[in-house]
Amino acid sequence: MDQSDSKSPLKPKKPKSFKFLHKREKDKEDKEKEREKDKEDRRDDKRRDDRKKEKEEKKEEKKKEKEDKKGDKKKEKEDKKGDKKKEKEKEKEERRREKEEKKKIKKDKKKKLEEVYEEELPVFGVPLYVAVERCPSHDGIHLPVIVRECIDYIEEHGLHCEGIYRLSGVKSKVQHLRRQYNSGDPVRLTDQEPHVVASLLKQYLRELPEPVLTVDMMPHFEDVAMIPNPAERAEAMRQLIDRLPTANRLLVQYMFKHMGHIIARERDTKMNYQNVSIVLSPTMQISHRVLNVLFLNHPYLFGNVVIKR
Repeated sequence: MDQSDSKSPLKPKKPKSFKFLHKREKDKEDKEKEREKDKEDRRDDKRRDDRKKEKEEKKEEKKKEKEDKKGDKKKEKEDKKGDKKKEKEKEKEERRREKEEKKKIKKDKKKKLEEVYEEELPVFGVPLYVAVERCPSHDGIHLPVIVRECIDYIEEHGLHCEGIYRLSGVKSKVQHLRRQYNSGDPVRLTDQEPHVVASLLKQYLRELPEPVLTVDMMPHFEDVAMIPNPAERAEAMRQLIDRLPTANRLLVQYMFKHMGHIIARERDTKMNYQNVSIVLSPTMQISHRVLNVLFLNHPYLFGNVVIKR
């Protein structure tokens, strides 16, 4: 066979291969599968994210619910605390009102009592001359009747009593007699014990607003008590007593004459002049130095004094 035959156009051509097409299809399928897988992965991721989000939301919800419960408990506790505080404040207010009410009642009672005392014209706690005007003696002597009646009663019933003027009487009975004298009611001392009457007289003397020897003359009495010559001292003391206002002079004379009788019966009364001085010093506001002079010169100063009944 010659050369021309080998290049003949009639010779059949080699069939064309389609492998590349199959490869392309395969690549396409692989890509599609890969895309599907990616989609599925994204869906899985989304589901996981949704579940996680849902879980977190539930967790957050529970947390919030827990906080709300805690807040409610706290609020409830605060409310209870507030209620207790309000209750305490209410009780405090009630106590304050009750206290004010009691104070008001006490004030009104005191006011009424003062009004009653004003109407009754008391003899206790007023100047001696005022007591003489309000409660005069029956015979015109310038002494309050309470002084006269107490001294008269003890002169008759108390000179045998041990510790007279030193021992106290029953307080309630003393106060009852005080009210009777202050209100001007009739008083029966004969129904009382000597110690009660003696305590009543001491209370009257103790409540005098001014000393019996008077504020102005008290320094003179102190000066006289220091005079060294006994005779001059006694005379100066007598002159000072005479210079006292009438009611004061009579009160001093009656009281010391009466105390002389108490001391004279020392065997029964157990009261010497020292014991009497201890009682009289705070009661009549007289110093022990002056009292000593008055008792040592008792006969000279009060010998002529007569206790009239």
